[in-house]
Parts: sequence; C-alpha cells; structure tokens
Amino acid sequence: MNNLVQVVQSPTHTAGHQLDVVVVRSDSMVTSVNVSPPVLSDHSMMDVALGLHCSNQYDSSSYTCRSWRSFSYDDFECDLLQSDLVCCPPDDVSELIAAYDDTLMSLTTFTRLTAECDDRTAHQTADCMPVHIQC
Repeated sequence: MNNLVQVVQSPTHTAGHQLDVVVVRSDSMVTSVNVSPPVLSDHSMMDVALGLHCSNQYDSSSYTCRSWRSFSYDDFECDLLQSDLVCCPPDDVSELIAAYDDTLMSLTTFTRLTAECDDRTAHQTADCMPVHIQC
C-alpha cells in the first residue's frame, strides 16, 4: 500500500509486542535491521541501515529571461497612452483588432529594447524539481 514497507519484524517491547516501526519506501535498499533488547526503558533500540545513494549528477538547461528591474513602467505607460488604440480607437471591429495588434507589437518591441536580457541556467537532479542556481 502506497509503496511503503515496515522493515522491523521482531518485537520491540518487553511484553513481546511490536510497538515501534520503521517505514520506508518499497524501493529503498535496507542493508541491516538490528533490534537490541530493552535496557533503559521498556522499548528496544532499533538500528536500521539504509543503502542511500546520493547523486551529484544533474541535467541543466539554459534559458533567457528579462530583467524587469531595468524596465521603465512610466515609459511603457506613456507609449501606451500615446498609441492610436487609446488616443483614437477605431469604430470598426476589424480596424480595432488591427490597432490592438499594432499597439501590442509596438509595446512588445519597446519591452525588448528596455528590459535587459539575462541568460540563466536551471539544474535538475533525477529525483528533484529544477533548482535555479543563478537566479
């Protein structure tokens, strides 16, 4: 169930019950399980060794993003307010869509020119989510 297994199979209490458990994923490599007789309490000391493998291998991918710190919102707003779409919007729907597309293209070009690009690298291990090292 849930790919989990209980690895301690012997009694862990002086009364002969198994009260203490160690649960691991079913694909974990358990190298040893030792249950010592109770000494200081009525519970046994459990010593479970797992064969863990730590991998330093990772895949990396590069990507480019804009540094929005260098973006001028005031200049962007000024350009938008001076556009034909805002100053004199067309009455015809087709012309309105064309004005919208032209304004969007103009503002996209403005953004490309004012917001600097940064090249970054994302690293990802086989078992982990991406880790952005240089962000």
